[in-house]
Amino acid sequence: MNAIPKIYDEEKNEWVELVTKPIAEEVVRIMEDNFMKNKGQIKLLELPYGYNKEKDSYKHTYYIFYNSKASQFAVDNYKSSLIEVVNEVYESLEENEVLTYERLMKDEFFKRTSKRIATLNLYYEDEFGISQIISSKDTLELGLEWMIGSNNFTVSYIFNDNPLERNQFVHKAY
Repeated sequence: MNAIPKIYDEEKNEWVELVTKPIAEEVVRIMEDNFMKNKGQIKLLELPYGYNKEKDSYKHTYYIFYNSKASQFAVDNYKSSLIEVVNEVYESLEENEVLTYERLMKDEFFKRTSKRIATLNLYYEDEFGISQIISSKDTLELGLEWMIGSNNFTVSYIFNDNPLERNQFVHKAY
């Protein structure tokens, strides 16, 4: 038995088969649009640390991805303070100790200030097909210091367990 739902079209005075796939697709599109309403372009905040006086440059960079629509004000107003804190935390580490997000979160100023930059779960994918879900503030495992300048990758919002191309961060090394 194939039951096909029908609705009565009063304008045409006839019964019309209800086609559910286009309706479902439209519902998903509406939900995605609603999800993206407060999502701006994904941007990358770079916090250099480990200043080398001899080379007049920084040894490392701590990276945070952020939603530019929700967090741009905080980034613009607190970036220099965050750089100072990241450097202070780095200087307090034992030799050869790695600067991690967990270590940064032990600093009260970093903890308070970074709350103003929304934490996101994002989808990372590089040119080699490596993909994973990441936290926007805990990017150490990606090895971005080595990826920037040498590999292409994207970072996307996740909707319905799928990466979205809209407003994604695209890094082109070459």
